[in-house]
Amino acid sequence: MANRTSIRKILTSLLLLITVGWFGNGHAEDTLPGHSAKPSDLPVAASKEESPTDRDARMKWWREARFGMFVHWGLYSGLAGTWDGKPVAKRGGMEWIQQRVKADTDTYARQAIPKFKPTADFARQWARIAKDAGCKYLVFTTKHHDGFGLFDSQAGDFNAGHVLQRDLVKEITEACRSEGLKVGFYHSVIDWHHDQYTYAESKQLPHPLKGKPYPNGTRDHAKYQNYLHQQVRELLSNYGPVDVLWWDYSSQDFQGDQAWRSSELIDLVRTKQPDVIMNNRLFRIREAGWAGMGTAGFTPHLDPKYGDFITPEQHIPATGMPGIDWETCMTLNTTWGYSEHDHAWKSDQMLIRNLIDIASKGGNYLLNIGPKGDGSVPEESIRSLKTIGDWMDTNGDAIYATQASPFVKLDWGRCTQKQLDGDTTRLYLHVFDWPKNGKLILPGLVNKTRSAVMLASNQTLKVHNEATQVSIDLPVNPIDEIATVVVLGIEGSPNVIVPPAPAISQVGDGPLTLDATTAVLHGELKIENKRKIKNVGFWLNAEDHIEWRIEISRPGKFAITAEIAAEASGKFTIAVNEEELTANSPATGDYGKYQTVRLGMLDLPASTTTLVMTGVKKGWHPLNLTKLALSPIK
Repeated sequence: MANRTSIRKILTSLLLLITVGWFGNGHAEDTLPGHSAKPSDLPVAASKEESPTDRDARMKWWREARFGMFVHWGLYSGLAGTWDGKPVAKRGGMEWIQQRVKADTDTYARQAIPKFKPTADFARQWARIAKDAGCKYLVFTTKHHDGFGLFDSQAGDFNAGHVLQRDLVKEITEACRSEGLKVGFYHSVIDWHHDQYTYAESKQLPHPLKGKPYPNGTRDHAKYQNYLHQQVRELLSNYGPVDVLWWDYSSQDFQGDQAWRSSELIDLVRTKQPDVIMNNRLFRIREAGWAGMGTAGFTPHLDPKYGDFITPEQHIPATGMPGIDWETCMTLNTTWGYSEHDHAWKSDQMLIRNLIDIASKGGNYLLNIGPKGDGSVPEESIRSLKTIGDWMDTNGDAIYATQASPFVKLDWGRCTQKQLDGDTTRLYLHVFDWPKNGKLILPGLVNKTRSAVMLASNQTLKVHNEATQVSIDLPVNPIDEIATVVVLGIEGSPNVIVPPAPAISQVGDGPLTLDATTAVLHGELKIENKRKIKNVGFWLNAEDHIEWRIEISRPGKFAITAEIAAEASGKFTIAVNEEELTANSPATGDYGKYQTVRLGMLDLPASTTTLVMTGVKKGWHPLNLTKLALSPIK
């Protein structure tokens, strides 16, 4: 197959194909001229159950990598956020441009295909940029929601093999491997092109024709499922080892076997590529790590049969997810696919500190670039990735193959760690805010220390073992204003004594306000910051609870009020020692619509104690909480 064809010939062919409606098809059962079935088209046996030891061995490289590059690139890239000569938006995902302008697939193809003109060496540029940035793997879109495949597919004709006479997946895969990168395939299970995809079955998944009848009459979704499986089989069969499969995505009302025959897909993948690592987006259920539809709607539970890792999007979990593999994917600006109108680029400081923050919480960072229609990478992206690469050249040891921090919180930055041979642990202390007094404090650390050095210069630093902390004498100025790394060797595994949360004290006979941010959270609860309101959220389980340490100086009766948002009323208790009240949350109709309600009264003695708020299983409904208030009844 020729890799290069004159632009004039391509455009002439495309216009002819569009005119005769060739792109309107895409059935899995269609056989294209000159193509015959391959052995890869035959059924596969179910994959075997994996032992924990085998799973750890398979996941090892991914857990140690910590940093990967995401690439969103397709027909939408040439449109660059512009439709009919006008900007569609200055912010947000332009890989969804077809959906945003509500274009049918033929109209979209007519505008997008002539603008998608990959250069001969685009893939080599991507691979070099990723490697120089310090990435260990690269995940790219083999097919996004618009349905256009970057590979040469026998399943249909809406792909690069038929349109460009090139197999772009092969070019990208070979370029990545030549740079020593692991290769991941992003693959959308949503398809806005295929004429048997039954988009009306979901009210939650996007589609350009959402709310409109099928233009071709009754559809048979099983035919689309066959098409999906055939294309996945091709991707697993024709490009050598596939290291990551990044599915995208499911909804609560259309997911799993019903939508994609997901169990069959997973068996297919595990059989043909047993070492592959998959995300959890073939499903949208609790067992697969999902609590809702929002990009932050994940929960720290994942049954391995539904995938290998959880995928927070544009979001870093506040406390990580101990015992769960997870990967935060983020954009460099606000769009995944290229837009010439989006100039909201993240600062180098934010990008590097995000990488550190994620590693310190035990996760991976998948940072996205959106190349242009010719495959070239925007200069802003190149500059930022070079800055990250320069930092990683010096400090990579503090990121790669590290584990999560043993500290709950460090006021000056973050910590990662490595277990070494000989009963030694190396703590990497990423200092964001250089202490003005020259003392770096590690609160609660009681291990014996061995040595401390500056990672960038190997300068030895003086260490002090104190009763309930370790302190390190720092030079006057940091080596790197974004993050300077100090390496501390300690004996054994970190032993950090966590002091009790400080009590919220009553002043005189005044009220006490218990904010969400001062609460101790138990279970799967998280602090959210939606609409610039910090609240306790993801209260899905009645048995989860929150605590505050309180100090009552004037005993007496207190009226208890709360600021709550909930779609429906749910029952909970508030207890202080032997005193307890049961209350119901207001049904405000929305998790962002808050209402202050009086819950009841508690008679409290003068003491320092703990207030606990817990859901009641019978009659429970999720709620968001911003604060409680205890007001003396005079």
